[in-house]
Amino acid sequence: TIRVGNFGCMMWSLSIFVFSFLVCAGLTAVVRRLALRWQVIDSPDQPRKQHPAPVPLGGGAALILSWLLTLGLILIVKPEIFTPHISTVKLWGLLAASLWLLAAGVLDDLHHWSPGFQSLSVLVAILIVLASGIYITTLTNPAGGVWHLDWYWRVAGLPFLSLVLASLWL
Repeated sequence: TIRVGNFGCMMWSLSIFVFSFLVCAGLTAVVRRLALRWQVIDSPDQPRKQHPAPVPLGGGAALILSWLLTLGLILIVKPEIFTPHISTVKLWGLLAASLWLLAAGVLDDLHHWSPGFQSLSVLVAILIVLASGIYITTLTNPAGGVWHLDWYWRVAGLPFLSLVLASLWL
């Protein structure tokens, strides 16, 4: 059993962080090379673009893929971490939202979506997460205590404040 404050828990968390970081760095390098080879780049061809040279796109794909690989590793090596806290439905919701964001990010990189369409794609991911039953119901106050948010502003049966916080989080 993993317990908070346990040295083994801290080392496990650190090893997962290092694994995720290394996978992300490696995938970012691969995605960068592929983007340059296939000319999937953002050129500074409009006044609002401030970068001096073309920038390869697709870094978000590397980030999401590294997160999914890390989640997969945790599920294989220590599945007991999830079973008491996260249901299969919630894991599928996270997976679906992640794949949605991956697809939306790739399509945006290829077709240069408008900011409104980009925001809409993030809102869809938020709704997928909320539909799977994942809510932000409490905030821990660093000065002590816990703020319970699950009763605030229920709209259509969903905690509205949770939707707002999930939007800020994503």
